[in-house]
Amino acid sequence: MPCAKQGCVPFSYLGMNDEAIDSLQDLLDERLRDIKGHRGHIESLQDQINRLEGEVKGLEIAIKVCRGNQSANKDGTPALLGKYRSMDFTSAVLDVIETWGTAPGLLVPEIMEKLISEGFKTKAEKLYPGVYSVGLRLVKQDKIREGIKDGKRSFMKKSSV
Repeated sequence: MPCAKQGCVPFSYLGMNDEAIDSLQDLLDERLRDIKGHRGHIESLQDQINRLEGEVKGLEIAIKVCRGNQSANKDGTPALLGKYRSMDFTSAVLDVIETWGTAPGLLVPEIMEKLISEGFKTKAEKLYPGVYSVGLRLVKQDKIREGIKDGKRSFMKKSSV
């Protein structure tokens, strides 16, 4: 095995045969593969740590909201408890439309979903007719606008156009 550098003494002159050199080279290659594998594992673990840190931050925020140290709603109520849990029906529907009702507007099922997800409680078996009629009444009172979305009547805030 020739020596590439000037002044370099080949291993064969130091008493090592080609078989010993090949064994050392194989060992070197194996260690380099191990290092590469461990680096990949470390990167994977770092990704897991970053994901877990994000979850921890989210949980810390949720705990603060539940304790009342921080509020996500304009009216000061913690978001996880439901913004609409203590609102009357018409006010809650109006707030949903004013909050999320940008053009082309919200369909009745979308309004219902927002009400329920934000804590609105009702004893009515069917919420759809109530939301629909309140929406129509709010349009007549000129508090919201009517629109068309997916070929169906929708409701949107007045400033949406």
